[in-house]
Amino acid sequence: KRYEEALEKLRESLALEKSAKVETYRATLEKRLQEAAQKRAAALALRQEGWALEQERRLPEALERYRKSLALVPDPSLEERGRELDRRVKDASRLRSEGVKLQKEGRYVEALERYRESLARVWDPKLEAHVKKLEALLQGDDGAPIHP
Repeated sequence: KRYEEALEKLRESLALEKSAKVETYRATLEKRLQEAAQKRAAALALRQEGWALEQERRLPEALERYRKSLALVPDPSLEERGRELDRRVKDASRLRSEGVKLQKEGRYVEALERYRESLARVWDPKLEAHVKKLEALLQGDDGAPIHP
């Protein structure tokens, strides 16, 4: 807002008296304001992409968009959202790893619990398909080997 006011004052000054120095300041300030507006627009677009991905439960991709947005324009609320998503993604990864370990030990019911907890935090279509196969195996519907 203050830069825009300064730009208007420079324009008023130039209307009264031409000055190469003031014209240079005006041009530089206009360019910086345009660049800032472009950064804000790009950051907003990335934030909206992140939100859409988050609604689709594609949290790692949403987190990537949020980080790119923050690199352009800092935003404390988006930083906090990013930290929250990062915790969820890491927690889901930990739970999935625990599930893999339990499954390798033949503890299928416990493995399923961990996989489901992981899916509750971060949706993963491959893990979801794996859970369905493991459930079918435990119900005796399919004798195929299961690998996470």
